Amino acid sequence: MAEWIKLEHTTPDKPEIVQLAAHLDIDHDAAFGKCVRFWIWTDQQSQNGHDLTVTSAFLDRLTNCPGFTDALVKVGWLRKRNTNFSVPNFDRHNGQTAKNRALARDRKRASRKSHGMSVTKTGPEVEVEVEVEVPPPTPPPPGEVDEFLRWANQRTGARFSNISGDQRKRLKAHVDRLGLAEVKRCLENGLRDFMGTNTPLPYFVGTDKKAGMLGNWVPAKEPVDPGAREWEQPYE
Repeated sequence: MAEWIKLEHTTPDKPEIVQLAAHLDIDHDAAFGKCVRFWIWTDQQSQNGHDLTVTSAFLDRLTNCPGFTDALVKVGWLRKRNTNFSVPNFDRHNGQTAKNRALARDRKRASRKSHGMSVTKTGPEVEVEVEVEVPPPTPPPPGEVDEFLRWANQRTGARFSNISGDQRKRLKAHVDRLGLAEVKRCLENGLRDFMGTNTPLPYFVGTDKKAGMLGNWVPAKEPVDPGAREWEQPYE
């Protein structure tokens, strides 16, 4: 099944789109298109629209529009707190719950049409439609490797998105050996070098001939709680 996001007919003409176009000094339709590009990325990277640990510069590059992030904050469609971003009312239109509601509504309309029905009528030209929310299935908890990959893609601008099966096995072996917190610390410690190499994944997880960053990593003597302190500022 193809991935998708939910859009309303009225979205391109909302006041926020008009304001965004004015802030960025770009065409009205271009402002809407850049929002769609941002919403697609958000839907891929987050289940609830919160704790998007990226920089303003990354989001500007994502939409190919300098100043896009600050403008989206000004119109109220993005919130910034410390080094994190969040999308207000994300679950109204994105996320699996919103998609399930939209699909359920479409199925009910299709069912009424197939039975020669429209909607329940309580009087002349009065239509009443009852929407029943279908609860989404509970997804299995993510493994530590998947959790690291989501975190690492946010920190590095999706540089872990094309990880191969062999590289994933190497990463899992390192996570099992060092622990998730140490693997995160290793990437944070060498983030600048990681971002500067043309072969970032082999450089990080290693190959048959080279140990890589993780193979050479010496863990801390004391257990590290990843929430005990703020991570370093993101590399740009």
